[in-house]
Amino acid sequence: MTTRLTIKFNAQMRLSWNFILEVGWGEAEQTGIGGTALKKGSYISEGQVKLFLSDMDVKRIMLTLNDYIRAWEILALQKLLKLREAAEAAQFQ
Repeated sequence: MTTRLTIKFNAQMRLSWNFILEVGWGEAEQTGIGGTALKKGSYISEGQVKLFLSDMDVKRIMLTLNDYIRAWEILALQKLLKLREAAEAAQFQ
């Protein structure tokens, strides 16, 4: 299962932001640079949701997202960095 997000902006509309969230299935394949992508032509959409938002709504959501990311960095990232440091130290011994 895969999710695709499309974001469109039209400054002439009152609800100028258009978010389209689509869910579907596709066959995965490895890319030349080590990533994973969907094989061309294999994607089958199961459904989508469209959301229209104003500039103020998008700014409010982005500020909330920014706060969430900062909180995660403070709380979780420090622990993960310490675990990585310990794993690297054990690897070199």
